[in-house]
Amino acid sequence: MAGISIGIMVPCMPMLVKQIDISPADFGVVVSAFGFAKLISNIPAGFLVDVLGRKPMMVWGMGLIGVSIAGAGCTLFPGFGVPWLILCRLNTGMYLAGISAGAQMYITDISNQLNRARMFVPLQSSFNLGMIFGPVLGGALIEVMGISNTFFLVGSMCTGIGVLNHRILIETMKNKIGVDAQDKERGPLVHAVARSFGTSFSKWAELLKNSELRKVVALNGTYWFVLCGTQFTLLPIILYQPPFEFSAVEIGGLFAYMSTVTVLASPHVARLADKFDKVYTMLGCSALLGLGIAGIPQASSTVELLAALTPMVVGSTGLGILPVAYSSDIVATSDRAQAQSLIRTFGDVGFVGGATVGGLVADLFSIPATLYGNSGLVISGAIAWLLVRRNAAQAVKTHSK
Repeated sequence: MAGISIGIMVPCMPMLVKQIDISPADFGVVVSAFGFAKLISNIPAGFLVDVLGRKPMMVWGMGLIGVSIAGAGCTLFPGFGVPWLILCRLNTGMYLAGISAGAQMYITDISNQLNRARMFVPLQSSFNLGMIFGPVLGGALIEVMGISNTFFLVGSMCTGIGVLNHRILIETMKNKIGVDAQDKERGPLVHAVARSFGTSFSKWAELLKNSELRKVVALNGTYWFVLCGTQFTLLPIILYQPPFEFSAVEIGGLFAYMSTVTVLASPHVARLADKFDKVYTMLGCSALLGLGIAGIPQASSTVELLAALTPMVVGSTGLGILPVAYSSDIVATSDRAQAQSLIRTFGDVGFVGGATVGGLVADLFSIPATLYGNSGLVISGAIAWLLVRRNAAQAVKTHSK
């Protein structure tokens, strides 16, 4: 249901950018505002998901996202414009941090090491199943009722999903960590959240002593840098410019196709990771992502664009699931929430950097040059981890002999 709601909004952003006529660099700021808010909210979200529980984060987060999305519909009204859109994106990113923390820990609670990657698949696949229909419906709604009214509709739908979350979800957290007596007297939540920053930084420093976690954090940050700079910042601009000049309906159809690929690929990628090796699966997905991005500037027709986007989406599918699943395997049970918070935070650092740098580099040089740079970055990162892993395996083998 959330996938349908958010999917309706997918074709809104390219058409909104076209109407307000902003540069790639300015649009990068709009996109990065979302990532920045999510970045600074990950730490309190990672703390609150253990204090309040999984369910409240998914209830209130979804409801408040609906308010933010509805507010973005006012962007085209006189007196609002880009600054208002940035403010709405900041709020959306902040509340999404809570939803992400709640949903990821919810799945972690009900899974184990042998099936964790596959257990994350229904979460992603169901969202993307909705994203198949949402963009097509969104394109039609824009044609019928306009961009602003479409935003209002989606906001109402998301708020309704928050209400449904309250009615149907069952809390999966067995024990809340609580707050100490001193904080209870002064206002438990405010002081506990404030202290969570120091606690998180201390815990992260300890967790980053784990070399495998360092690598997966770095790979996840690189993935989001590249994906945000490509799919969320430059692709919407590419789609309404020559040679494509897609309409809202066509943009919706393209994103529906991408979601279809994600739904079809998710179970196979997860099964491969659980059965064989999560790390090698992640590195293979990185290669597919990079190769797909490199193909986008070469595309001059819709068929060629689809041929480039297909491997990009398959690679993105794996990298959207596996870093969190792998991190849960390599840290203690008590550290999983903080490890996931660390991964989300570095992913959001990549998100903010990818949007800002991608838009700026595209303005200074060109969109194709930016895409080739993103492709080279993610592929070189995967090669570096592969070489480190093979050298470590060879060293162990030699030592054993």
